[in-house]
Amino acid sequence: MNFKKIMMILVLLGLSQSIWALNLKEARLKGFVTEMETGYIKGLNVDAKDLVIEVNKKREKYYMKISSENGATVKEVATRAAAKLQKKHNKQE
Repeated sequence: MNFKKIMMILVLLGLSQSIWALNLKEARLKGFVTEMETGYIKGLNVDAKDLVIEVNKKREKYYMKISSENGATVKEVATRAAAKLQKKHNKQE
């Protein structure tokens, strides 16, 4: 491999690793994820895939818990959560 190829690989690896270390707040600020009206996040960058999966699994578990405690569907809980998150993020802007 020539020097340019090696440097390109190192740069790409460095970018990918920096995204692995992101938390949800940083990912939002950098535009790698966005909140959806469904109460879940959507990845806007393929490198944020693991974060999206992790956050959405945690949210699903939490929404299921709340729905069973309140007699609502998971979808209803998630939709309410999405509205609250939207309101919170609009205040922060």
